[in-house]
Amino acid sequence: MKPRLPSRTETAADEPGASARAGARRGVAALAALAGIALVIGCGFWRFSYDDAFITYRYARHWAAGEGLVYNRGEAVLGTTAPGYALLLGAISRATGGWLDAPAGGTLLSLAALVAVFALAGRAAARAAPSLSGAALALATGGIALTLRWNVEMLGTETLPILALAVAAAYLAGERERPIAAGLALALAMALRLDAALAAAALGVTLWTARRRFPVAFSLAGLLPLAPWLGWLALRFGAVVPNTLAAKRGEIGRALHGYTEYEWFWLARTLSAPGAVALLVLAAAGAAVAWRAGLHRRTFFRALALWLALHEIAYRILRVPFAPWYEEALVQALVFLAALAALAAAGWAARRLATVSPPGGARAAALALGAALLLPIAAPSVAWLARQWGRPPDPRFAVYARAGRFLAARAPGGARRATVAAVEIGVLGYVSDLRVLDLAGLVSPQVLAVRGTDRLPALVAAARPQFLVDVPAFRAPILGAILARPEVASRYREVGSFTAPDYGGGAVRILERVPSP
Repeated sequence: MKPRLPSRTETAADEPGASARAGARRGVAALAALAGIALVIGCGFWRFSYDDAFITYRYARHWAAGEGLVYNRGEAVLGTTAPGYALLLGAISRATGGWLDAPAGGTLLSLAALVAVFALAGRAAARAAPSLSGAALALATGGIALTLRWNVEMLGTETLPILALAVAAAYLAGERERPIAAGLALALAMALRLDAALAAAALGVTLWTARRRFPVAFSLAGLLPLAPWLGWLALRFGAVVPNTLAAKRGEIGRALHGYTEYEWFWLARTLSAPGAVALLVLAAAGAAVAWRAGLHRRTFFRALALWLALHEIAYRILRVPFAPWYEEALVQALVFLAALAALAAAGWAARRLATVSPPGGARAAALALGAALLLPIAAPSVAWLARQWGRPPDPRFAVYARAGRFLAARAPGGARRATVAAVEIGVLGYVSDLRVLDLAGLVSPQVLAVRGTDRLPALVAAARPQFLVDVPAFRAPILGAILARPEVASRYREVGSFTAPDYGGGAVRILERVPSP
């Protein structure tokens, strides 16, 4: 008997299913590739982060040890912008018996967040415009983002997990019609860091305008779990807004440039000026491609675009100095748009070349064009990774870790009794675990009350910390007046000095209080 060939109707009916299965296989392959890249980056930069992240890590470590959500033991001060993130890292540390301590947990969450962000973004783009390859877009954007110097330097900070939660919420609400799950995701994001409320507001407004009715389920799912958390913060710390906001706003007068100028500086520092220009030009082209493909009509992309706009406006209104972790969402958006433009150019080239070249040659030439467009963005970070591999990206890390170990070994009576006064307290405070008098005021409200006045030297002299950390970068604005005060100049002597060639040269000095005669 002759085998029956499928009819044209049956073949056509089977094509969507086959196409969906092929797309799913490509998506899984792209996700596996991104996970592999993340694993490689994690091996090279495990437990490293920006200095400020270690403030939150110390809160997490104390909580995991059963000492409460505190920076200095026995002091209920909300000195981290991410108290919920500290609890999450502490819970991971406690659940794993300390195997994943706060720095390790931070690295792991950040890498997983980047993979999730671009897997969801690629999938949402493919759902909006079937002509786009979601797997290719996820692989291109995620591959660049995971190796981007800006992101590698920010591994461990709370902003990447918050970005992933915001993207997941937009996907759940816009692509899956699950507003309750979306609200819960953003409730968790706001608990990690309160300014995620901007993402919640952006998604809520987008849902309201798209459906022409107030998103009740989404709003309740976001607010009800958050209310007891905010109440607990108010009872525990007497505030829900951390001291860091006032401390950061106090630094605005010392900023050398405006917020936008610093954004450009960090982008050019990450990619070099030509690479930064290439990223912005490609991102502008990608925005045009996205508009033409109709991505702007999708709740997912509209909500995230509104969030970026609200974030840029809010932080300028708040008048806080620029910090690179504030701009994680914007950087990922630029990378996504740039990759979208490069893939669109490659697709256009493949269609044109298909009429004059063999299919394999046309695809190869198109891929070469896309890679060439993205090369100015990818190459600077890959070169930096090769130079920096296995070493902390933050130039302060090494010198403050050495100083912290020195203090921990020298502290009389153990770390619970000695106090060190310092300006930058992240790695130094985490490694030494001494009580800290924070001269920037993040975890020391008494300092915050007198910052910017001539009373700070008197406060330090009266506090009589066991140690003072003298850093050349802060001698003129803060430390000079303290060290010149007679009670300080006559009672402290240098007991340690650590060169900091990667941190502006000079040396970080440890001064110890001389016992009374």
